[in-house]
Amino acid sequence: MEISFKDVTYTYFTGTPFEHRALQDINVQFKQGTYVAVIGKTGSGKSTLVQLLAGLLLPTRGVLQVGDTRIHSRSKKLGEYRKRVGVVFQYPEHQLFEETVAKDIAFGPNNLGCDVAEIEHRVTEAMVWMGLSPDLRDRSPFELSGGQMRRVAIAGVLAMRPDILILDEPTAGLDHLGQRDLLSILKRFHQHFGCTVVHVTHNMNEAAELAEQVVLMSDGKVIATGRPVEIFRNLPYLQVSGLDVPDVTKWIMSLNEKLSTPISTEIYELSTLADELVHRWRKGS
Repeated sequence: MEISFKDVTYTYFTGTPFEHRALQDINVQFKQGTYVAVIGKTGSGKSTLVQLLAGLLLPTRGVLQVGDTRIHSRSKKLGEYRKRVGVVFQYPEHQLFEETVAKDIAFGPNNLGCDVAEIEHRVTEAMVWMGLSPDLRDRSPFELSGGQMRRVAIAGVLAMRPDILILDEPTAGLDHLGQRDLLSILKRFHQHFGCTVVHVTHNMNEAAELAEQVVLMSDGKVIATGRPVEIFRNLPYLQVSGLDVPDVTKWIMSLNEKLSTPISTEIYELSTLADELVHRWRKGS
């Protein structure tokens, strides 16, 4: 589903002494099936943006168009729309509540009205996606390790096969290997099912490696959007927003100061940079 924010503003506690405008005149579009990274420092409006997209908040002003669904300040009965959106919050393991792993993963498909056979298929499939052993099916999720609990919680979202998958800092609290493993799974899921992914992150490496479109937010506004190379080529602009370029970009910029033939700054994966350096070494350049 194509997503379009049209002059969207959101204000918390309207008409009270605590009134706060979190978003102001947002105009941005996401094409269907795109992997979008939303970046910005704390308080920039990222979380409010995705809560609107999830149907958890309604715009104070403006319209959010998602496929054939129009969401505005007076929208009602968004239950069917919300079933098409899956949300992985920070520390998703806090969302667990069922007595077994299988029941927890089955909760979403059951609410979607899937029959017993389809629910069973989706539970099994989601466990495979998340690398969960079949012998965990009848275990309590609260008996598992923290990493396993997170995988169960995310499996429950993936089992819904959402048209839109929202990831709000999904790697928070994970070590480097855990982060890489989870992001690899989510990237493959996106490619397999073709869902639109909106990934909120403070990590510029994640945004650069995964996203086809990056949305840069500051003070409740979208101040830039485009391909990663278009966003990350401007270091001073990012620094004004309280951000930085990805680590790989820093290394390439440093190397290019010493190379007669510069390395492309469109490289965002460390393995690709390593391959490029090995290739140049073998050529003697």
